Amino acid sequence: MAYSPVVDVGAAVWILKPSDGGKGSGIKVVDSLEKIDAHFDALEDGSIAWVASEYIQAPLLLQPGARKFDVRIWALLDAQYNVHVWRNGVLRTCSVPFTLDPASLDDPFVHLSNHCIQTQAEAYGRHESATNEVWLEDFDAYLKEHHASSVEGHLAPQWRAIIKETLGAAREFMEVDPFEPPYNCFQVFGFDFMVDADLKVWLVEVNSSPAIAEALADDFAKDVVSVAVDAYLGDECGETAFVRVE
Repeated sequence: MAYSPVVDVGAAVWILKPSDGGKGSGIKVVDSLEKIDAHFDALEDGSIAWVASEYIQAPLLLQPGARKFDVRIWALLDAQYNVHVWRNGVLRTCSVPFTLDPASLDDPFVHLSNHCIQTQAEAYGRHESATNEVWLEDFDAYLKEHHASSVEGHLAPQWRAIIKETLGAAREFMEVDPFEPPYNCFQVFGFDFMVDADLKVWLVEVNSSPAIAEALADDFAKDVVSVAVDAYLGDECGETAFVRVE
C-alpha cells in the first residue's frame, strides 16, 4: 500500500446528499451529528428527501498527489431482468490531495470528483489526463504495479456482485410501461463506487440516466444495441464488453 498514504481516522465524518441532486450539487461533508441535525432543521417543510451516509475516511488514493477518486461502471438491465455489466469504466479524480482536516470539509475540490466541479479547480487536468479521467485498463496497470492487484482479479467481482444485489433488491419496485408484445424494454444504469485503502469496493450511488465518457460512447452504444436489441430480434449477438452476472 505504498501509494496510499495513511489518513488519520478520528470521529465519524458524514456526507449529506439531496435525493434530487446531480453533478455534486448541494452535497455537504460534516463532522458531527449536531451539524447534520442543524442542516435538516433548517430545511423548509416539504423539502425533498436527503441521504446521510458515513463518509469513507480511508479511501484508496491515486498518485501523483494522493487524490480521491470514484469509479463509474455502467450496467444494462434487459427485458428478462438479466443484469449485464460493462467491462469498461472510468475513474473520475479529484485535483488536490485528500485530507480530513476540518478546514477542508467545505472544499469540493478535495471531496467531490464530479467533472463539473473539478473543472473549476486550478489543478484540473494537471495529472492523469486533460479531463481528470483514468480508464479502467490504465487503472488495472496501476494496481498491478503499486498494489499487487488488478481490476478483474479483485475489484470487478465486487462491483458486479453489488450491482446484481442492488438491482435484485429493487426489482419489485421497478415500474415498467405496460407495452404489448412484441415490445420489450431495457434500462441502462450508472453505478458509482469508491475503493478504500483495503481494496474493498463501496457503492456510492446509482444513476438512472447516466452520462458516459465521450471516448467510450460509440463502443458502449454498439454493445447496448447488440445485447438489448439484436439479441431480442433474433439477430446474431456479436462479442461485446458486457458481462452477464449470474
